[in-house]
Amino acid sequence: MGMPIWFVGGVMFVFAPELGRAMGVPTPVEPAKVILWAYSGVVVGDLASGLLSQVLQSRVRAIITFQAALAASIALFFSFAGESAERFYWMMAVVGAATGYWAVFVTTASEQFGTNLRATAATSAPNFVRASAVIVTGIWFAMKDSMNTTIATMALGVTCVAIGVVATIFLTDTFSRDLDFVEK
Repeated sequence: MGMPIWFVGGVMFVFAPELGRAMGVPTPVEPAKVILWAYSGVVVGDLASGLLSQVLQSRVRAIITFQAALAASIALFFSFAGESAERFYWMMAVVGAATGYWAVFVTTASEQFGTNLRATAATSAPNFVRASAVIVTGIWFAMKDSMNTTIATMALGVTCVAIGVVATIFLTDTFSRDLDFVEK
């Protein structure tokens, strides 16, 4: 569910200069500008996902909506970001905004458990997702060495988003659930 976020943060943001070269961006992509634009988008997405979950009265539907937006933004990124460094930064902001469901993800993960385990879940779930960045980055390195960097990144992005959507579909929505319970 959160793995697509760390695919974007651990591959697309971190290796943006290499990705920019592979996509034919005419001027070098600057890492500091990528981080500025990408995380500006993340802030907007974090606020929007929280508001969307309130409007929809569903955390799961908000996450699915953002995952769909992430898939679309990755497709748009690879369609248009290679034209210029400025467009690359703007598209990083769009992709960043689509990953902004992190707070809703952590809330949903923690609310799956009773009060006796909730704090543990709230700290463990994000750490498991962060750890997936190691695996995802390793897979990306292997893929880009055996094929075009752009195609490898797109293929891995699609795979990560698909895994995230499947994981989200199997979640219990906790939006209006009574959270006053204990795990036995």
